[in-house]
Amino acid sequence: MTPKLPKSQNPHSMDDTDKSSSERIPLSRPWLGELEAEAVRRVLLSGWLIQGPATKKFEDAMTRFMGAKTAVAVASGTAALHLALIALEIGPGDEVILPSHSFVATANTVVYVGATPVYIDIDPKTYNMNPDLLESVITPKTRAICVVHQSGLPADMDKILKVAEKHSISVYEDAACALGSKYGDSQIGTISKLSCFSFHPRKIITTGEGGMITTDSEDLADKLRILRQQGMTKDAATRAGLDGPLKTSDFKTKFPVIGFNYRMTDISAAVGLAQLRRLPVILESRKELAEVYAEQLAQVPHIVPPFVPDGVTHNYQSYVVRIKPESKRTRDEVLRFLKERKIDGGPGITCIHRQAPYKPYMRTPLKESESATDETILLPFFPQMSREQVGYIAHTLRLAVTGKS
Repeated sequence: MTPKLPKSQNPHSMDDTDKSSSERIPLSRPWLGELEAEAVRRVLLSGWLIQGPATKKFEDAMTRFMGAKTAVAVASGTAALHLALIALEIGPGDEVILPSHSFVATANTVVYVGATPVYIDIDPKTYNMNPDLLESVITPKTRAICVVHQSGLPADMDKILKVAEKHSISVYEDAACALGSKYGDSQIGTISKLSCFSFHPRKIITTGEGGMITTDSEDLADKLRILRQQGMTKDAATRAGLDGPLKTSDFKTKFPVIGFNYRMTDISAAVGLAQLRRLPVILESRKELAEVYAEQLAQVPHIVPPFVPDGVTHNYQSYVVRIKPESKRTRDEVLRFLKERKIDGGPGITCIHRQAPYKPYMRTPLKESESATDETILLPFFPQMSREQVGYIAHTLRLAVTGKS
């Protein structure tokens, strides 16, 4: 499946993958090895551990990959979303439109700033927000739209941006899963005011925990840099002269705003830099793995495979299938059937509005969101998987939904 590469860059190389003999197929597995270990070693020996040279290199490498103007590294994807809202000056009394069909961090960060999350239902094919419903949930208090690219599949940005412009509403992206995905010829991360990425171990690349915000606005980038370091105008790298010749003002510490400790460590950034070297192969491996899944699942009834609209490039951060009502077993029964056979599938993306803290924000029915949550399964999906493992999963899924081999 994967092009032949040096062992240090091959996802199937035993030098770089988990050598355990476990037969269980996990839902996901980060691809880490000597490349990352050596990068971390260099940082540890350098003595600079927090938001230093490695973090700056990681930011620069991300902007080059995406074609973005600026990238600001932070401690997590959640931190990225939180700072994006503050930079956009969203606060108490404001409303932010977002899909309930998302990870809870999407809504948590809206509540962090004192704003109100307003749910919008999804397109049942893409599992992304349905832009045709935006007008129905916009009110005089609406200040922003949070676009989630669910499982890495780009949302319909043209329609969303058109509505946002009409109503003078800011758009920011929860692109936690969307690194490497494209909308037309544009990388996700270069389209709206602010795009927020996550480097959690289940994402396309990982830094353990970590996040990044990309923007073409230098004013917003400057705000973000100050906010991530306790509201301080000059970071340690500047005061050490790493950004160029020192000026007298570089020695004066000022805190013009209340900020947060959302800095990325250089240990995390070093891992991220090594992961970026792997990224082209990771994306190609995921694409080919998705093709194998599609080929195998074409023979399995009662399953709806992922839908990819024309004009977008899907990075397949997750492989989501839907269990039809005709299935011999319900979604939960299928999950149990898989787990009993050492396949760690996962339930579909949760509905935020079903969680206790977020029930009070419910305004309109979210039929499609709830159906997707109740009927979808995340199948094991990571670059190191073999064609044989995919075949075994497809065969087991056929047994689960039909009762026949």
